[in-house]
Amino acid sequence: MRRYFYSLAGLAWSTTGLAQPSQPFPIHVPAPHGEVALTSEQEQTDFNTTRYAPVRRAGDFVFVSGDIAGPYTLFEYDNGAGFRAQVERTFKTLERRLRAEGATFEDVVWMHSYHVFNGPGFSGGKLEQLNIFMDVKNEYMPKPYPAWTAVGVQELFSSRGVVEVELMAYAPRQGSRK
Repeated sequence: MRRYFYSLAGLAWSTTGLAQPSQPFPIHVPAPHGEVALTSEQEQTDFNTTRYAPVRRAGDFVFVSGDIAGPYTLFEYDNGAGFRAQVERTFKTLERRLRAEGATFEDVVWMHSYHVFNGPGFSGGKLEQLNIFMDVKNEYMPKPYPAWTAVGVQELFSSRGVVEVELMAYAPRQGSRK
């Protein structure tokens, strides 16, 4: 039984991108009109295998691909406290991606969030989910607030995903901020 537990825990750890990087991150990959930034080994793997950019600069704009909050493993709770920790993890990932391109949450001008209200990843109701999400969002998003659209969806790419958040920031390179 112990071997099984450690095997599952090891699998969960290795699939969430939490392993120590073998090279320094972020890695910047030149792209037309800017660059792609990779901030973890998992993002580098996703970039190479699925051809997905977690964050991409185009001129003065930084586009941050969606990050999903929800239980990553069977050992994470689907209640309010567990969901709050998952949303905090998502906002920390988004923050890391923004910083890789010299941006902060203050630079975010647009946010989309996609919410699964009746999925297997959260046992609470719609209002509880929105309140927890907004509490965490408000800890990270200072004034002036970004434009925000919240959409209810039936499912996310991750079957236990509860909410996905994507961002766009206006963050001119150093010395060119207006």
